Parts: sequence; structure tokens; C-alpha cells
Amino acid sequence: MNSLPPWRIELLRIARTRRLLVLGALYLFLGASGPLLARYSREIFSRLSGSSTVTITVAAPRPADGILGFYKSAMQMGLIACVVITGLAVCIDSRAALSVFYRTRSRAPRLLAPRLTVTLVTTAVAYSIGFMFAWYETYALIGAPAVATTVQSWALGLCYTAFAVMLTFIVSAFFRTTLGVVGTTIVLIILMPIIGGIKTLAPYLPSLLVTLPTDLYQEPTHRSPTSALLVTLAVSIVGGAVALRLIARRRVAR
Repeated sequence: MNSLPPWRIELLRIARTRRLLVLGALYLFLGASGPLLARYSREIFSRLSGSSTVTITVAAPRPADGILGFYKSAMQMGLIACVVITGLAVCIDSRAALSVFYRTRSRAPRLLAPRLTVTLVTTAVAYSIGFMFAWYETYALIGAPAVATTVQSWALGLCYTAFAVMLTFIVSAFFRTTLGVVGTTIVLIILMPIIGGIKTLAPYLPSLLVTLPTDLYQEPTHRSPTSALLVTLAVSIVGGAVALRLIARRRVAR
């Protein structure tokens, strides 16, 4: 009986473990909740205040608020989910028995390439579906957001989501356990905006892609994402290649 090719195995794995379904459901939820909160925030705060002496003033919702509501959630909860799913896929040495099983049947590049590619495509599709749902709901509840700015925001979020997947893969070259990989990646994602407080570094950090959509909607002039995009691409390609080599040369833990 012929064994299944790695690409076929990975497609079956992502489908049968329901990870695609879970990720898609999460992004759909974020896509629905962002515009809803933007649209009804005034009513919600007025009910929460519950006092005639305390007045909470909330600006009228704009179409940009619906998109940004989804975007901010996608760059937080969505990224965490993507990091976890990537860690589960690429940590082939998390358990010694499985590591021996994998490495005695296939080389690391041949095994990891399908896993990383399918994970990238899965996260990209889930994010895009959530974004499209957020756009539709924003259009229905608040109004049509600016097309060019919305497309730019989608593209920036897509790039950063892919970067989070690649960063998880890079970290997996230095840690064996899924928990270590996921935890370290999340810490790095949290630290990047903090480092971005240094003005000389801010234009080059991938975390600029997270904050830039707010500027796109609110300011006529905004920072250019070119430098951050180039750094993101370079880190993903070079770091991914180095990580793949390190994982291929790593010895199985006993």
C-alpha cells in the first residue's frame, strides 16, 4: 500500500482536526462583533451609565470604526489563534516518539514545506473571510468605508498575519515544545510595538503594519509602510530559510 504524499496528509490533517473551521469561526465572530460594537456603542454606553448625573459622550459611528473594530481584534485574538495553529503544525520535535516517526520517513524540508504553506493559506483565507464579513456588515449598519483605504488595511493585516505565522516557524527552530514556541512568539509580538516607541526604529518594525490602518483612516498624511514591509519580507524569507536549515540539522531528543 502506497503512503500518502505529505501535501495530501497536511490537507487531510487541517480538515480533520477542525482547525480551519475553528479559525474561520473566530474571524467571522470578530468580523461580526467589530462593526456591531461600533454601530451600537452609543446605546451600550448610555445603558451602562445608568445615571442622570453621569453622561458618557460617544461620537457618532463612522464606516472606518467598523473596519478598525475588526482589525484591532484580528491583530490581537486572531493573531494568537494563528500562532497556536502554526505552533501545532510546525513543532515536529515536540514529542520524541513523533519526532523519530517523522524524521525516519521524510526529510524535514519535505515534511515542513506543506505544513507551513497550508497554514499560511489557511490563516490568510480565514482572515480575508473575516475582513470581508466586517466590510459587509459595516456597509449595512453604518455606511460604505473608503475603498482604497479599506483595501490597504486588508493588505497590511494580511501581511502581518503571514508574518506572525513565519515568526512562529522561526521560533520553532530554537524551541522544541509547542508551548515554548507559542509563548515566545506571543511575547515577541507584544514586545515589537513597545520597541516601536523608539522613533528611529519605528518605521522599520513589522508592528507598524498593525497601527498604520488607524492613521490611514484618520490622517490625510501618514507614514509610509514600505520600509516595514521590506523588513517584514526579509525577516520572513531569510529567517524562514535559516529556521528550516536549523530544524533539518537538529538531533532528536531522547
